[in-house]
Amino acid sequence: MRRTSFLQCFRILSVCALLLSFTSCEQDEDVVFGRLVRYTWVGDLGFSDPWGEPLESGLYFDSDGFGQDEQCYYGSGRVATVERFRWMLQGNTLSLDYGNQYPLIEISHLYVGMDELTGDLFVGGRFVGSVILYRY
Repeated sequence: MRRTSFLQCFRILSVCALLLSFTSCEQDEDVVFGRLVRYTWVGDLGFSDPWGEPLESGLYFDSDGFGQDEQCYYGSGRVATVERFRWMLQGNTLSLDYGNQYPLIEISHLYVGMDELTGDLFVGGRFVGSVILYRY
């Protein structure tokens, strides 16, 4: 009888361990929120100036759902423009709404580490590619 109960317990524990190993690797929204706000995240979101020169974005997220994008020229760091945006976090998708002048930017499969923000970049609903932003 003891052997049977031991085997049953072992099987139950094995099933529990297996189920835990298949749980999602997504981050909790509170963790992501805490890592996003109060920092500047720098990288390429595909912006360019009116003459086609590429710009690097420096995103600062306020805790009120608004933020600022200081767009600079690569190499020189000279500021080209500063844009305000509204941001929203839903699940593992970060949305950046710059208003009517730009299409909606979304970063899906979002992961925010201590020094990197990664995900898949969508502009106006079209997949652009993977993106990495670095904490500044």
